[in-house]
Amino acid sequence: DAQVSDAELPDRLSEIVAANAGKPDAPQIFVRAVCTACIGALQGALDDFTSYAATRVSANSGAKTTDDTGAQTACANAAVAIDEMKVLLMRNFAELLAAVNGGAAVSIERRVHFRYQSAQVAERCAQAANALLRYAGGNGIYNRNPLVRRFLDLHAARAHYANNLDRFGQNLGAVMLGLLVPVQATALPIYVTLASLGWLWAVEGLRPDRWDVAGAALALAGAALIL
Repeated sequence: DAQVSDAELPDRLSEIVAANAGKPDAPQIFVRAVCTACIGALQGALDDFTSYAATRVSANSGAKTTDDTGAQTACANAAVAIDEMKVLLMRNFAELLAAVNGGAAVSIERRVHFRYQSAQVAERCAQAANALLRYAGGNGIYNRNPLVRRFLDLHAARAHYANNLDRFGQNLGAVMLGLLVPVQATALPIYVTLASLGWLWAVEGLRPDRWDVAGAALALAGAALIL
């Protein structure tokens, strides 16, 4: 397992995160950790594929992968997607930080817009990796090929709740159609509360104490208020 030691956030970023941990925009920080790494995985997949394809010749047709127009297009699409996602997420994050520094709130419309764009990253990266793997040939599917490992990592990232396209797409669409507080926004606190208490009791064998119950009740009350 990978281990990180003696790592610190830059002082200014630490202050921003600490000062805004309880504000509505704080979850926007968390989801970046879940989606942004996918861009790096796709860049790695693209690098792996171009290196692999440089010398690959099909055992069936004798054609070079570098001459395959499909492989060429897959590489181009992956490279462009990487640039687009980087620029988009940096723009969104800059707007959030500007609001935090200026003491202003980000509107629900902008937050759900940004949120859906974050959720799209894992899907876009996974699909781009799919296209690259398609042109890797039979030998490209083995675990010894690093492209396959990145492919699997990206599809694992797609399964995370933070990258759930349906839920966050519905949120954005609901707001655009006039539902200012999407019902789906209550799903996460309810899920986290019940799952945490269930895990504590069923798996760790620790019966929740009064503070656990009080915290859960407060979270559920907040969700009920939204509903």
